[in-house]
Amino acid sequence: MKRVMANCKLDGAVQWKEMLETSSKLCEEAADKFEKARAAVDDEGFEEDDGNEEGDDLDWMVLHIEHLLQFVDFAITALDKSKAMEISIEWLRRAIIAWRSCFSLTLAVRYLSQSNRFNALQGDAYAAGCRLLGSPFELLTALSHSTSEGSTTQLLGSKGLLLPPPPGSGSGEIVEHLPSEATEEELATLAEAAYIAAGAEGLLPMGELQMHLARRMQSTSRDPMAHLKKATEVFQALSNNGPDDKAIAWYNMACVAAMANRPDYAAKALRTCLHAVEPSQRRKWIEEVREDGDLQPLLNLPEIQAALELETGGYR
Repeated sequence: MKRVMANCKLDGAVQWKEMLETSSKLCEEAADKFEKARAAVDDEGFEEDDGNEEGDDLDWMVLHIEHLLQFVDFAITALDKSKAMEISIEWLRRAIIAWRSCFSLTLAVRYLSQSNRFNALQGDAYAAGCRLLGSPFELLTALSHSTSEGSTTQLLGSKGLLLPPPPGSGSGEIVEHLPSEATEEELATLAEAAYIAAGAEGLLPMGELQMHLARRMQSTSRDPMAHLKKATEVFQALSNNGPDDKAIAWYNMACVAAMANRPDYAAKALRTCLHAVEPSQRRKWIEEVREDGDLQPLLNLPEIQAALELETGGYR
């Protein structure tokens, strides 16, 4: 899936239609491979096993969840880039179907493991659903009124996404608190709680979620500052974890500063980020800055150019 995404040309309806079929086929093939893992769930819940089969099931299920999340992320990109309404609606439909499978599996993994060590993964599932509900209103409306050929599963309720039923009938307190339907705001709240419970592992995705929510606020002419402030706090905590996390954290803080229209802070954050990056990797990071939608509006400002040393090539 990652290779297909990397090779995709992000323009034109024809390409997106072809990518829809290609990526969907990959998901179907993956689903066949991981069917044995899903067979661990029956009407009575998970069966106990004295060997390593349960651990193997967990590994396969987590891999499949990650694969499905990649598809959903790719679909969200397609919804943003594709210009054809019909193709966009189909992307959204298949993305929600993939998300429902992903969501069910995250609940199954948590129950099978009988632990909280997969909190970040469950947070990723909630966050993906939140992002899907951030799709253009006209697409959500069209999907809610359409009946796809061969599809009998209702995907959207009156308020948001319909959540699939928990795996098994006696799945216990891990999932019994979940509603049957969740709005964008409710999924965001669930994701935040899961990321907080995940501790250090949840810091980066928590910050990214706050940035997504801030963009949503900006897109509807609402004040994003509460989410931007929370994102900054999270990334500041992440910056203390080590050199790799420090660079990623300060890069994201530069994006947050750009969204808040603070080029001075953005320049400082970029400078700190690049100093934390290995010299051989700095050019690659600078190229990413040039292509980043959050940072592009600031690229021509002198303080940003100085931070990147674009004129002198100081980071080459």
